[in-house]
Amino acid sequence: MQSYVINLDRSPERLRYFQTQAEAIGLDFERIAAFDGKLLSNDTISRIRSIPFQFQPIDTGNIGLLLSHQVAWEKLLQSNAPNAAVFEDDVILAPSIARTLRAIDEQRPEFDVIKLETTLRKVVCSRQTVELDSGDALRTLLTWHGGTAGYVVSRRGAEQLLAKRNETSDIVDLLLFHPSSRAASNLVVRQLVPAACIQSQFLKQQSNPTFESTLGKPSVGDQFLRYGLKVDSKRFMRRQLESIRRRFLASQPSNEQLFISFAATDQACRVA
Repeated sequence: MQSYVINLDRSPERLRYFQTQAEAIGLDFERIAAFDGKLLSNDTISRIRSIPFQFQPIDTGNIGLLLSHQVAWEKLLQSNAPNAAVFEDDVILAPSIARTLRAIDEQRPEFDVIKLETTLRKVVCSRQTVELDSGDALRTLLTWHGGTAGYVVSRRGAEQLLAKRNETSDIVDLLLFHPSSRAASNLVVRQLVPAACIQSQFLKQQSNPTFESTLGKPSVGDQFLRYGLKVDSKRFMRRQLESIRRRFLASQPSNEQLFISFAATDQACRVA
């Protein structure tokens, strides 16, 4: 499977860390030079912000990240490959991940996006399982599970996401993995169990400054009514509705609530 890693030119140490991991487990990859939010032109920022958002206004760091993921989807469509794995450069890889990607390519399960990572939170998934020859399983993901540090996208998934890029401008993990996302509403989204990658911030033993966020603080700040009364009221209502929806889905016999563990360690800290 073709693999891409998104990496800023100003973060060579992150690329070296990812390359060390990839070489150790036999994972070939192509680097995508990330769009740097600090260097985006005013025209680019204005163009993206002129596209209506669904969830919340997007800051410049996340504009750069969204554009970078879109490049990965475009590269998949320009190739002859059926799928591609997309990684962010602060991801920690399980040694089993190359075997997992081979199994996905060889078995060709039905999916548009497979979330390879975990944030060590409970999510609701279908009980129906697709077993991979690698020893992993795929479940249909039914509730919010943030992060885009590692996922597999199919050609159909990439086509649909790119077809809607002028319809919504949102933070990329909300766009891909929020259950009410318009951009991903018709996609088959799976969760890998156990997860084969994780970001450093979710591991107790990791305090490497290499992994400090390159996105910077949102320009709107962290104050109460962060985005204004109208937007924040909608965000509050969406969270309440999602909480009700989560409880309903978890109560259905065909589903279950799972703690998504990381395949490479049993020392990960659980996040409330």
